[in-house]
This record gives sequence, structure tokens and C-alpha cells, in this order.
Amino acid sequence: MKRIAVISMIGIMMALAACGGGSPKASNSPTPTASLTRLASTGHLTIVSPTPNEVIHGSTLHVKVTLTGARIVSQTTNAVTPDTGHIHVSIDGQVKTFYSGVEYNATGLTPGLHVVTVEFVMANHAPFNPRVLVKQSFRVV
Repeated sequence: MKRIAVISMIGIMMALAACGGGSPKASNSPTPTASLTRLASTGHLTIVSPTPNEVIHGSTLHVKVTLTGARIVSQTTNAVTPDTGHIHVSIDGQVKTFYSGVEYNATGLTPGLHVVTVEFVMANHAPFNPRVLVKQSFRVV
């Protein structure tokens, strides 16, 4: 019985040594610094539609924005610039799209008060600093 206990103990010690710390190994992969950089944007967003507290009849909201001082790009990249990015549209805190242009139709809305949030983000989908976002309340009947 002692022999089994000793063999078990040796096995556990070997397993722990194999999993053990040591110094971290060097990596040949590049450090993703671009994704951590939050630039200040040159862009400015304005919501054209819906108007403040607009009443929407039906379950579809037509969102329309203007973007000045920057442009929308379709390609996701970590080579971010302050004047290029994507538009994200959220309704009541739920993201509806990550790749909207200046117009987007949100469907399946239920009656009640809602808030649409539109944000211009960097081409890697991270927010600018400060964030470029606008919000608008609307009601669905």
C-alpha cells in the first residue's frame, strides 16, 4: 500500500512540474498595439431620423444619420485613422448592426418608448476617444 502511495505522489509531483510556471516563453507574434490605441476622431454624427420623440407607426424604424469630417469604410483593419471607421446602430442597448452606412432599417420593434444610439467607431470596431455617438428617443405605436 505504501508503494502505491509513493508512486502516486511521484506522479502528482511530475504532473505539477510539467504544468508549472517558469518564465514565459518569447513569442514571435507581433504585439497588437493598434487595437489598444483609441484615437480622437475628426468625425461628427447627427441623427436626421428619427426626430426627437418621433412617433413610429408600425414595427420598423428608419434610421438616417449624417457623418461629417470622416468617412465610412467597409474593411475592418487595425490600421486605424481618425477619419475612417464604421457606424454601429443600437436600439435600447442592443446592437443591431456593426456595419451600417448612413441609413439603416431596424425591424421587429415593439410598442413603447425606445432609444436609438448611433456610434462612429474606428475601423477595428473600437470606440474613438472621446466617443462619437448620438442618441435619440422615439415611440412605437
